[in-house]
Amino acid sequence: MLTSYQHNVSSLGYRISLCIFLLWLPAAKAEEIRVVTEYLHTFQMKNENGILGGYAVEVVHALFDLTGDKANIEVVPWARAYHEALNDKNVMIFSIAKTPLREDLFKWIGTLSQEKLFVWALKNHIKEPITELEQLKKYTLATTRSSNPEQYLTNKGFNKLFRISKPNQALGMLFKERADLIISTEMSLRHRTKQAGLNFDQLVKVYEIEALNHQLYIAFNLETSPTLIERYTLAFTRLQENGTLHALMTKWHIH
Repeated sequence: MLTSYQHNVSSLGYRISLCIFLLWLPAAKAEEIRVVTEYLHTFQMKNENGILGGYAVEVVHALFDLTGDKANIEVVPWARAYHEALNDKNVMIFSIAKTPLREDLFKWIGTLSQEKLFVWALKNHIKEPITELEQLKKYTLATTRSSNPEQYLTNKGFNKLFRISKPNQALGMLFKERADLIISTEMSLRHRTKQAGLNFDQLVKVYEIEALNHQLYIAFNLETSPTLIERYTLAFTRLQENGTLHALMTKWHIH
């Protein structure tokens, strides 16, 4: 009869062997996996040579280096990326906020970062101090379709939402005073105003919706093969344990 210690050692050895088997078996039979994303500064963006790069893109490539599969990354408007990952088997999506509304809609592989979102307005455009969410309902707000903020605000009964395809459209609407408010991280907004030739200093944070501050993830469609999910979960754990994830976070100044 095995002692408790021997049983635990044996069990641990089996799990390690299984992990190695699941992680490295696909290298002999690599498959092409559709990966969908949007442009998001620092996370996924065009390099000077026109090639897609950024922190999250490098993490995804590191994952595929481990699994031996081929990443077919497509950059599309967020609503399309979200729809395809929601409905098409074996589709990976990043960087996607893991929210309570989405919790059971995807298979979550690993955490990339934490996002901190603020409500922004043109300076002196909003006269009253905003101290609670309900005050925002009287203002028009431009937000990306199927985004974390759009889903949250829709669920909270906001009916003055402009649902747009790309974040830059929301920024343009704000500066043209076609919308009162937009929602963004500060880092992303600084980049987009610079790209658009607009002055970031004309903007002001008016409110932080803390319920929108979630971790950004890599995720798969819910109907994806359990073996595939296990393989990529293990690969992500390996990136954490071997220091690759930390090194990439340091390189891209991700906190």
